Parts: sequence; C-alpha cells; structure tokens
Amino acid sequence: MDKSWNLATGEFWIRNLLILGSAYLGVFEGIQISRDPKGYWFDVYNFMNLSDVLLNILICLSYGYGMMNFTTQTLYLLIAANVFLCWTNCFYWMRFFETTSRYTRMIIASIGKIRDFLFVQLLFIFTFGFSLYFLSKGTDRVEEENPSGGEDEVFIYEPHFVNGVANALFN
Repeated sequence: MDKSWNLATGEFWIRNLLILGSAYLGVFEGIQISRDPKGYWFDVYNFMNLSDVLLNILICLSYGYGMMNFTTQTLYLLIAANVFLCWTNCFYWMRFFETTSRYTRMIIASIGKIRDFLFVQLLFIFTFGFSLYFLSKGTDRVEEENPSGGEDEVFIYEPHFVNGVANALFN
C-alpha cells in the first residue's frame, strides 16, 4: 500500500487536516474577494493570506501525494517561502492581542526606523562585493609562513588580488 494513503500514519491525518484547514481559509479569502474585489487586491496582507493558502495546499499535494512533480530544490524553496509567510502572518495577528501588541508594535517601529540604514548597508555590500568579486577572479591563494615567526600560523594572501586592487587604486 502506498504510504501517502495509509490511514494508520499520523502524517496522513496531519496532511489532510492542513489541506482542509487551508481550503477553509481559502473559502474566506474567496468571500472577501467577492465582497470587495477592488479593496482586496490593494492590501499586502491579503496577498500573503492567499499565497499562504495556495502554498499550503500545493506543498501538501506535491510532497504528500506526489500530484505535482517538483524537484526537491523547488519544493524546499516553496516550503521556505511558506514558512516565511506563516511567521509574518503570526506577527501580524499578534498585534491584536493585548499582551503582545506592545512588543509587536515596538518591533515594527524599530524595523521602520532602521530601514534606511539597512538599504544603505545592502547597497554598500552589493557595490563593493561586486567589484571585489571581479578583482579577485582567477587568483590563486598563496600560503607562506607568518612574518612574525609563529610556527603553526600560516599567512594567506592573494598576490594577484592585491596587485589588482593596487592597480585599480593607483593607476
């Protein structure tokens, strides 16, 4: 008997419960779309809810029943996106409870305040990382003894990389 249809396993019941729960939430998303179609598509959290429902069903059908032939890497990518959406929805709903709303709003305010810094930080990382990648392309690592004389320490440098940086800066 195929393992995916074995009623004795807990995996079967959990998987089907997840599919039914996601379908139930999908019905509510459909009701929201039918009541206010224009307003539904302009809220980011509605997209997150709808994609969470679809990803849950898609992953359960693909992994559990093998109905869709995804590669393992694609399935892992879908699962990672689904976990991210579930955590985001969890933090979104935590703001409605009195005991957690204060902390959730503090986290949201902190992220909002450091957003500009993170953007500049990523810009620097991508800018300098990109140029350093091309400067170090095709270089060999050279190991020499440490100039300070330590026996078990090895001094590693890349001569072509150093020369490339010097040429780029001074010529």
